[in-house]
Amino acid sequence: MENNLKDQHYKNMGIMLQMETLTFEAESVAYVVCNHFGLDTSEYSFSYIASWSSGKNMKELRASMDTIRKTSADMIGQIEEKLKELHIERPEQEVTAVEQTEELSVMQYAEQTINRLEQERTIFSNDQRNLIVNFAYKLDDREATEKLAENLAESILDGNREAVLKLIGEAEEQIDSLPDSMIGLSELHEAGFYSESMLPLTRERAVELHHEGVTVYGLTGAVSGQEQSQRVMNLELDILQHDGLFGVTKFEWENYRRSQETVMTPEEKARCVIDNNLRQSGRYAKSSFKYFLPLDVKGFRKCQINAINNLEKSFADNRPKALVQMATGAGKTFTAITASYRLLKYGNTKRILFLIDTKGLGEQAEREFLAYTPNDDPRSFSQIYGVRRLKSSYIPNEEAIVDDRCRSCRFCKML
Repeated sequence: MENNLKDQHYKNMGIMLQMETLTFEAESVAYVVCNHFGLDTSEYSFSYIASWSSGKNMKELRASMDTIRKTSADMIGQIEEKLKELHIERPEQEVTAVEQTEELSVMQYAEQTINRLEQERTIFSNDQRNLIVNFAYKLDDREATEKLAENLAESILDGNREAVLKLIGEAEEQIDSLPDSMIGLSELHEAGFYSESMLPLTRERAVELHHEGVTVYGLTGAVSGQEQSQRVMNLELDILQHDGLFGVTKFEWENYRRSQETVMTPEEKARCVIDNNLRQSGRYAKSSFKYFLPLDVKGFRKCQINAINNLEKSFADNRPKALVQMATGAGKTFTAITASYRLLKYGNTKRILFLIDTKGLGEQAEREFLAYTPNDDPRSFSQIYGVRRLKSSYIPNEEAIVDDRCRSCRFCKML
């Protein structure tokens, strides 16, 4: 008798559990179908779904999710077919759906894309889902995110393991190409700053790159009616005091990456450590000339490229005295300004004296300094570094100084 009662009890418990599961699946299917047709039932659906799913093991949940996806897809398909037969259009719902898509963040859009692809069955692993969402967050590109998810799903369903690994590798490479793993372009855009040439940095990464000699910008987004702006962080204190995000230009970041990929001997690595210590102590002199980043040669003539590269090689070889001789009309002033800019930026040079033998040429050189814009920075030379033409014996703190008081130096004519 007792055994019969126990059997009946367990049987009743099994029926109750089965009924709870069926109710959960029905509620979930109703939510998915209603959501597809623009009806929001989340207020009363979510609480029930959450209460049922707590305490369930992964096997139970996965079995129910497969049932929910398949049933939802079948019902949506049947309803869509019926609507077509009845010639019922849903313009308002379609407009609402488009508006909702536009309002979604890029990460929410990635989640929505995954859910759409997995309506009928589970496709992605947890790592693959995280990769898609992280890809969306870092690159803030909905079209690229959707393409990644769709191509990855297709390759998984086709059993093409090689294609899956290739897609994952390419996505990870794009993510890793950014300068800071802790922030993405989506966060930069949400802050109101948009620029094709700027990559985002956190404060901690900005300090690290600043110590490496990379130009770091403090960014202010276009919010509260003000325009977006960027300002060079000349000192670590500037970075610590800036209230906002930071950035580095794509060009400078790529140059820095290439410089880090250079294969070095143990002796060269040891020398780098010494040089970094010198940089941080403020005693970074001739050794810094070894680490000029590659010249962006866009807009340069061959003779100008050769002059700048050979000049920097001379400095790197610890031969600080150099003579550059160029033909008339070859762009000597432009070459000299470019060399000055790179010395200030990469050589830790404090000031440069640009000596000229006549007043007219001095005025001309000053105008060219003020108008010069480097390839790796959207600002002019004078916006980055100070430029002053000397008119007395007083020497200011500006970095580039033009002096036209030389009257006899024959070498100045060659600059």
